[in-house]
Amino acid sequence: MSRAAQAGALLLLLVGGALATGCAPVQAWERDVLARRDMAFDPDELDAAIRNHVHFSKEAALKGGAAGGGGCGCN
Repeated sequence: MSRAAQAGALLLLLVGGALATGCAPVQAWERDVLARRDMAFDPDELDAAIRNHVHFSKEAALKGGAAGGGGCGCN
């Protein structure tokens, strides 16, 4: 088998695998599991707020915002 054919077969296998693991419908009784606090991106809101403030103060960058700031932490 040629190298191009092997690469094509591998690509086809990868794309097929990616499509086979697509989204699945979630039933109403399964939503409580996905809505648990520990399943959140940032489960601890206070820790996330502190981390964002420290990042904002040091980097002078705010996620998703247009506000600027200095690196001194005085804002």
